[in-house]
Amino acid sequence: RPSSARGAPAGVSLRAMETALVSVAVRYSRQGKEELWCCTLVTDSFDEGSAQASRLRTLFAAQLRPPPGSGGGGACGPADLKLLVVPARPTGPQREVLPLPGQGLAAFLDQNCREDCGVFQLRAAFTVPSGRGFSLLSVAFPGMAAAPTFDGEGGELPSAAPTEQFEVSATSSVGDLKRSIEERMQFPASRAVLTLDWRPLRNDVLLCRALTAASSGEQLRFYLGSGGALVFLRREGMDHRRPSGPCALTLQLPSVVPGARSRTMNFDPEMRLGDLRWSIQAVCGLPVAGMELSLAAPVHRCFAGEDVGETLRALGFTDGCVLKVQFDISDAMRQRDAFDMPFETMTSGPAALLHDAVLEKLGLPEGSTLALFAGKAAITRGAKLDSAQLADGAVLSAYVVRQLQLPCSMFAIRVTPAFAPPAPASANEEQPAMPPLTCLSSDTVAEVRERAVRAAASSPASADLPNRLRGSKLFAVDAAEWAARASKCTSLSALARLLGHLTPCADGARITRLGISEGVHLIFVPCPTLHIEVDVRLKGRSSVVRKLRVPSTTRLEELTRMLEQDFKAQPAQDRPHIEHLHCQWSIPQPDSERSAASSSTERPPPRSPAPSPPLQAEAAGSSLRSAGFSLISTAAAAVKKGKKRLSGSFSRAAAMEAASDDEDAPSLKRRKLDDLEPVCVSDAEFVGDLHAQYPARREDLPCHFLCPISLDVMRDPVVLVGSGNTYDRKSIEQAFQQKLCDPLSNVELRRSADRKLVPNRVLRSQILEAERAQLHLRLVATLCDARSIAAESAAAASAPSAAQAHSGADGAAVATPAWRWCSSVFAGRVFPTVAGKTV
Repeated sequence: RPSSARGAPAGVSLRAMETALVSVAVRYSRQGKEELWCCTLVTDSFDEGSAQASRLRTLFAAQLRPPPGSGGGGACGPADLKLLVVPARPTGPQREVLPLPGQGLAAFLDQNCREDCGVFQLRAAFTVPSGRGFSLLSVAFPGMAAAPTFDGEGGELPSAAPTEQFEVSATSSVGDLKRSIEERMQFPASRAVLTLDWRPLRNDVLLCRALTAASSGEQLRFYLGSGGALVFLRREGMDHRRPSGPCALTLQLPSVVPGARSRTMNFDPEMRLGDLRWSIQAVCGLPVAGMELSLAAPVHRCFAGEDVGETLRALGFTDGCVLKVQFDISDAMRQRDAFDMPFETMTSGPAALLHDAVLEKLGLPEGSTLALFAGKAAITRGAKLDSAQLADGAVLSAYVVRQLQLPCSMFAIRVTPAFAPPAPASANEEQPAMPPLTCLSSDTVAEVRERAVRAAASSPASADLPNRLRGSKLFAVDAAEWAARASKCTSLSALARLLGHLTPCADGARITRLGISEGVHLIFVPCPTLHIEVDVRLKGRSSVVRKLRVPSTTRLEELTRMLEQDFKAQPAQDRPHIEHLHCQWSIPQPDSERSAASSSTERPPPRSPAPSPPLQAEAAGSSLRSAGFSLISTAAAAVKKGKKRLSGSFSRAAAMEAASDDEDAPSLKRRKLDDLEPVCVSDAEFVGDLHAQYPARREDLPCHFLCPISLDVMRDPVVLVGSGNTYDRKSIEQAFQQKLCDPLSNVELRRSADRKLVPNRVLRSQILEAERAQLHLRLVATLCDARSIAAESAAAASAPSAAQAHSGADGAAVATPAWRWCSSVFAGRVFPTVAGKTV
C-alpha cells in the first residue's frame, strides 16, 4: 500500500502480490476440557505478517464464548491470549506467532511451526481464566528440551524446557491433570510423573497445593518413565500396505489428490474396513486420519466409526463396486492421535538400529527401503542418532521409498495477441520437450524441481529452461488425460479447467504424500512476476494509477480484493467513501490506436477484438456480463432524457450524449476514448493470459543492450579479451565455430587467451533492471458502489412511463423491452443479492 494514508499520488509502486492459504489447528484448555479449533486463512503479501497474526488471534478470540451463568466474566479478547507454535523440529524453540517485519504469516509458520497433514499446529495461552472456580497452570516438559550444552569452562548449560498451559479447577487432582496431558499430547498417564520442587506428586493430591506453590515461583514438571525418548511413529505416503485380493473396486478420490481421480484397487471381501483404509492410503497417499468412505454403487451407504471392525462383505462390498473417498482436515486433526503409534527409541547410537526397529514395528518385508524424518530433518541409515535430536513427543514419519520415472513438460501460454506488437518471447513461445524425470517417492516438490533444473542444465536444448524451472510451480495431472487434451491446453484458464483448480503443489510436500506415482504427468508452470499498471476510475474519470507486480497466475478477482482493502483502509480526500465495492475490469486500447482515433474526425464504431479460441468459451459469459453492466448504466441515463429511438441496444450517439450530461463526466472526447474503447474482461481471468493476449507496448532498450551479432537483448553479456568488445556469450561462441576473429573489428584471434570471455556483470545488471521496469500489462478498474447500481436501476425502471407521457407510445414501446431484457439476463449475476431483489 502507499506510504501516505491520504491523497496517494499517481504512479505509486506496490510490492509483488502473492496469496497463500494457511490452515492452522489450535489446541487449548478451557474450563478443564481440551478443545481444538481449526481455521483456514487467505493471506496476501499486501498485509504485514503482524497484521495477519493479529487477524488470526481475533478470529480465535471470537469463537470463544463465555460459559453459561458467568455473566460474561469469562470473555476473552485478542489482547488476553497468545498463540504459540509447536516447534517444527524436535527440541526446537517454542515461539509466539509474531512474524518479523516484512515476513508473512505463511513464511513464519513454515519456518518455525510443525505441520501435520498440511495444517500448522499451534497452542493457545491465556492471561485470564474462563470463569470463577478455574485457574491457569503451566507445566514444563524437560524431556522435550534439547540436550544440554557446555560452556568453555566445562560447565553445563541446560536448555529451556517447553511449557504447556492447562486450565484446572480447584477440585482437580494430579491424576486429572495427567489425563488432560494424555489427551492433548498422547503421553500415557500410567507412566507419567509430575514433580513440584523436584518432589513427585501422587495422583490423589489436589492441585490447589500446586497452584499455591506455583504462585511462589515453583513450577510443575512432567517426566516419562522411559530409558530413551518416547516418539510417535506415523505411516506416511504410499506403498505401506499394497492392496491384494480376488475382487476389484473403483476409487473416486477427492480433488486434493492430484492425478487421476478414479483409480482401481483390489480387495479381499473378508478384510475389515479399518484395514481397507490403509490399502487406500497405499494407493493415493491420503492419511487414514480424516478419511471418510461411502459406497456410491451399486448401493449408496455411508460408513461411520463403528463400522471399522466389520468385514467388507457384511458392509455390502461386491466385485466392481464404486467407493467414494472424502477427506476432512478437521477430522484429521481430531483422529490423528488414534493412528500414531507410541514408539520408544534410543537417542544415541547408530541410526541403522532405529531403521530396523521401525521396519519390524510397521511389519514391512525385509529389503524395503525406508526413509525416516523427524520433522523436516532426514535420519539416514548411516547417520548417528545424536545429530537427530530426538526427544519426547517427536513425530517420526516413515516413508516407503521407491524410484519413479515421471513424464513432465513445461507449460507455455500460446495465445494470439489481440493488439500489435506481439507478446514477448518469454510470455508466448513453445517450450522444448523435457525427458522423463527420475526421482524418489520421498522427495519433496522442491527437490523434484531441483532435479528437473539439473537435468535441464545438462541438456543443450534450451539455455533459458533452467531459469524458468527455478521459478515455476508444479502441478500434477493424469498422464492419459494430459495426452488427450494437451494440445487444447494453451492458457492458464484452460489449465485451470483441466485440473479443476490452479493451486500448485506445496514445495514442502512429499510426492508420495500427494499420491504421485506412475501414470501421473508433471506440469511445470512458469510464474514470472509481471509489472502491471492499473488505472483506477471512479464515476468515469481517472482517480489514481496503481503500479504493482503480481505473479502471472493471479486472477483479477484477487486484484479486486486488494483494491477494496486499499480503498477501505486508505481513502483519498478526492474520492468518496465506497462500500460494497463493485469492480469492472477492462483492457485499454494501445497508445497507437488511441492517437489514430483522436486525430480522425469521424471514426467507425469501436470493435472489440475477438478472443482467442482457448479464452473464447470463458470470455463469452464475461463479455455478456460486462456489456450488460455498461448497457444498464447507459440505459438509465438515456431513459431519463426520454430518448425515443431505442431498438433493443442503445445507439452510440445516444450513449455519448447521455454521458455528456453527467456532471462528473469529462469532455465527450475523453469519454469516447476512455469509456467506449476498453475491452471488458471477466474478473476470473488470469493476469498471465491477459498479458499474452493484450501485451503492453514495450519500450525500446538502448542499443548497447543488444548483441552486435544477433541484434537481440544480451542475456549473458561477456567481454572479449582480445578486442574489448561485448557480445552475448551464446552468439560469440557460435561465431568462433565459424571463424576465430572479432566480429566487429575482424581482428584475428589466434591465441586462446585473446578468445577468453569475461562476464560483464555491470551491463547484465543494467539489462535486468531495464527489463524489470518494462510494463507488461495495462488494466482499467472502474469502481462503484454496488448499492448505487440498485438505486439507478430502480430509477430507470420508472423512467419508461415518464417517457411515454412525453413522447407517446413509440418511445415506451421500445424502451420497456430493452430494460426487461437487461434485468432478466443480469439479475443475480451483476448485482448482489440484496440489490437483485430491487431489480
